[in-house]
Amino acid sequence: QAHGYLRAPPRTSCRHAARAPCAFVLTFPCCVAPQQADFPFQLAPMVWKLLVKQPVLVEDILGVDSDAGTILRKVAAMGPGDKPLQCFEITNSTGDIVELVPGGSSKEVSYDVRDQFLDLAMQLRSHEFDRQVAAMRKGFAMVVPVQVLQLGSWEEVMVRVCGVPDVDIELLQANTNY
Repeated sequence: QAHGYLRAPPRTSCRHAARAPCAFVLTFPCCVAPQQADFPFQLAPMVWKLLVKQPVLVEDILGVDSDAGTILRKVAAMGPGDKPLQCFEITNSTGDIVELVPGGSSKEVSYDVRDQFLDLAMQLRSHEFDRQVAAMRKGFAMVVPVQVLQLGSWEEVMVRVCGVPDVDIELLQANTNY
C-alpha cells in the first residue's frame, strides 16, 4: 500500500513528454501556496526526500512498494546462519524484474553479500525517478530559488508547499468561537 503519489518512470524515451507534467507538479503548488490553497494530492515521502536531496531509506521504499520494501527489510535482517532469501534481482516501480548484477537471477543473496544486494537495490529504487525529480525541481525553481529546498527537512518543505497534513482538534476547538 502506497503512502502518497509516486510518478512512474517513463516506458518511452520521449524526454519532453516525461518532463513537462513533472515541472508542473511543483510549479502549481508554489503558485497556489500564497493564496492559502492546498496542494491537490499528496506526494510520497520518498519523492520529497529526493527533491531535497536527502537519503532514501528502506522505509521509504516500503511506503511506495510494500513487496520490494519487505524484501529489503528481510535481507537487512538476515543473520549469518540464514538461508539465502532470493537472487540478485528486484522489482522496479513499473513491475519489471531487474537483475542487480549480470547473472543476478542465478546469484543467491546470502548473509555475506547482503550489503551488496541492499546497496544495489537501494541505488536502483532511489534513482529510477531522477528525471522526474529533476523536472519537479525545475518547476519549483520557476517560482522559488531551488536552494530553498536545502533549507529544511523534507517534512518542512512538504508542509511549506502543501500545508499541515493533520489538524490539531484540541487547538482548533480552543481557538474557535461557536
